[in-house]
Amino acid sequence: MSYIKLKNRLLGVSLLGFALFSITTFAHDKALGIIGDSVATGAVSSEAVKANFDSLIWNGFKNGLFSPYKTQLGVNFQENAFAEYVATGFGVKPENVINVAVNGKRISSIGEQTLEIDELKPGLPDYLLISYTANNACNLGIFTTKVQDFKAEYLRQLIEGREGKGGLKLIAAKASKVRPTSVYLMASLDFTQVLTNPSILAHEVPLHSNTVRCERFRAGQHKDNGKYTYLADKLRQMCPSILGTDPKAMDSESVQRRSHLKAIHTAQVEAQREAIEIMKANNPNPLVHFEFIAAPAQVEFNGNHVANDCFHLSRQGQGILGLAVWSEIFDRLNSK
Repeated sequence: MSYIKLKNRLLGVSLLGFALFSITTFAHDKALGIIGDSVATGAVSSEAVKANFDSLIWNGFKNGLFSPYKTQLGVNFQENAFAEYVATGFGVKPENVINVAVNGKRISSIGEQTLEIDELKPGLPDYLLISYTANNACNLGIFTTKVQDFKAEYLRQLIEGREGKGGLKLIAAKASKVRPTSVYLMASLDFTQVLTNPSILAHEVPLHSNTVRCERFRAGQHKDNGKYTYLADKLRQMCPSILGTDPKAMDSESVQRRSHLKAIHTAQVEAQREAIEIMKANNPNPLVHFEFIAAPAQVEFNGNHVANDCFHLSRQGQGILGLAVWSEIFDRLNSK
């Protein structure tokens, strides 16, 4: 779904209807949990990072990776993440949002993050958002992995977790037996857009009192003073399969890599959809409602929607994602 189409689509959900739905349907205090990776944490989307990109990003990568952003029940959550919009739609107060997402995590982390939320909110929150994007496809080994093998393993880990001790089955087991829990598994964003979207490739970010296009920065084709070559290298290492692939080269290897990454994303979304259908058919806890949210995979982003690392979502991108997710949830709830 393009940015313009999404804006027009969201106009159909009026602010008055949005507010009335939240107030009348969710009048009493409820809680929302978020598990996932850097898309769910908000990563580098804050205005503080945008304004001080050079120093903050440099120091962040020099000292490792960014510290994972977490919240606990009773602590205000990351206002730069898409979950802000979903929480507002559900009428959940900021202090009742539990975000245990961690940058860099893969789908096999569902179990450990579920246990973490269960410690803070026994029986799990009323609503649980699950958002994992590209990390399972970031290793260079993805190019020698058959698409069907990737899908089968992703599906297994999504349902069962590591060694059959996690995944969606653990969520069903940990959820309350006396109150309902709605679990929303979000389709992965189309991570190939950072390779194929002209607006993102042409997006200019501040660097060393100047600006550089994302395409050139990721390729290391910027004015070099040593420090920024290191930074560009680190950015590519963050997800080498994607950020290390040439977005425009037409040699057979580059074309095959881009095609393979697109097929991997498609397989990943198919596995997510199938996992929800399997859980609906084999759910041991009737009070847990599993739903698949397709919208994230359909959103078409533009250059303004990526943060200054040319990879993660900006605050505007997080907002577009949040509104797309809430729009789909709203439609489903309103049709029941």
